[in-house]
Amino acid sequence: MFLARLLGWNKFLLFRQILPYKYALKVQSWLLQAWALEQKRLCHVTFQVLERSFTEGEIFLDEATAEYLKDLKALEAEGRYNVVLHELYIPRDKSQEDVIRME
Repeated sequence: MFLARLLGWNKFLLFRQILPYKYALKVQSWLLQAWALEQKRLCHVTFQVLERSFTEGEIFLDEATAEYLKDLKALEAEGRYNVVLHELYIPRDKSQEDVIRME
């Protein structure tokens, strides 16, 4: 959230011509790199917590879930952290999935 606000301020300062373009571009690049690094860290920690929960028996691991997690780990290895986090943290609503399929 903090990085998103900084991106917004950077954009505001650029459009108000308070911050020169080349500096605004550097700041934006740095903020986006920090954002990507934070997503990578969050994925790593989330998978650690899930693996520990499976080994300690807090969460039941069936074959379908194991395959799903393997797919998510593959996405993480490709660097698609946003997709992984979306899949892990956005609750799935069956009625919403049905509406999306109907469109």
